[in-house]
Amino acid sequence: MAASPRGNNDPILLNVPSKPRPGENSKRLRGLAAALFPAPLVVGTVHDDSSCRAALRLRPGAPPGWLELRLDGHQPDAATWARLAAGGRPLLVTARHPAEGGRGDLSPRERGRRLLDALALPGVAAVDVELRSVGALAPVLAAARAAGKAVVLSWHDFARTPSPALLRARARRAGAAGAD
Repeated sequence: MAASPRGNNDPILLNVPSKPRPGENSKRLRGLAAALFPAPLVVGTVHDDSSCRAALRLRPGAPPGWLELRLDGHQPDAATWARLAAGGRPLLVTARHPAEGGRGDLSPRERGRRLLDALALPGVAAVDVELRSVGALAPVLAAARAAGKAVVLSWHDFARTPSPALLRARARRAGAAGAD
C-alpha cells in the first residue's frame, strides 16, 4: 500500500507481465512477488519535490520495493528521472483523476500525454489509471500493453474504508477492463 498525500491508504495491485495481455499474469505475479518480497510489498509515492528528494536518498535493497510517480503532482526532469530509474526499484506511473486525489485539475488529454511520455522513460514497469478513466485513457493502456508494461486499474475512496465485498467487485471490474 502507498500512503496518499491525504493520509489515506490506496490499495495498489501490481503485475509485471511477460506478455502484454490483460489479466493473464496474476498467478505468475503472486509467485514472483512471494519470492522477491516475502514481506508485504511497499510502494513509496513520489508526488512533490520533497518526496522526490527522499526517494533519491533510499538505499538499494531497502523498502519500498516500488516507487509510484504521481505525474499529476510532480514531473521529474530527465536527470532526476534517470537517477530514480537507476535506484533499482520498478517505477509505477500515474496521473490521477481530480476526483480521486489528482492535483492540478488536469484534463484527460493532459493526463494521457504525461503518461504516454513516461512510458518511454527508463525504469517504468507499470502504469496506473483509475477505473473511471479507462475509456478516456484507452490509448495509454494500449501503449502500455504494447510496450510490455503492467496495467494497474485503481479505484480510491477517501471518505471511508470500503467493504470487502465492494473491493472484490472493484477488483472484478478492473480485471474485466484489462488490469493485470
